[in-house]
Amino acid sequence: MSNKLSRLKELQEAFSQKNTTDDDYFDLAHIIDEAIERECLDSGGLKSCPFCGGQAYGQPEGDYWEMTCEDCGCAKQGRDHDSARNEWNRRNP
Repeated sequence: MSNKLSRLKELQEAFSQKNTTDDDYFDLAHIIDEAIERECLDSGGLKSCPFCGGQAYGQPEGDYWEMTCEDCGCAKQGRDHDSARNEWNRRNP
């Protein structure tokens, strides 16, 4: 994820040097967001870990579901698979 953020900052700097408007930058950011959403859908609906960029997996844990990063182990819970996935995807680092 940090790699994507640094790339986005590089693009913003490049745009500022080319006399483009903020609207141009936001249009590009929207295109990038859509690409990330498509990548998320292709990976089973889970975004990359916001801390390390790793992939997450889901598993039931008693009365709830937990989404856990395979690399760093951070986790997010929900009452069922869909709510746990939504919580995972909505998180910020």
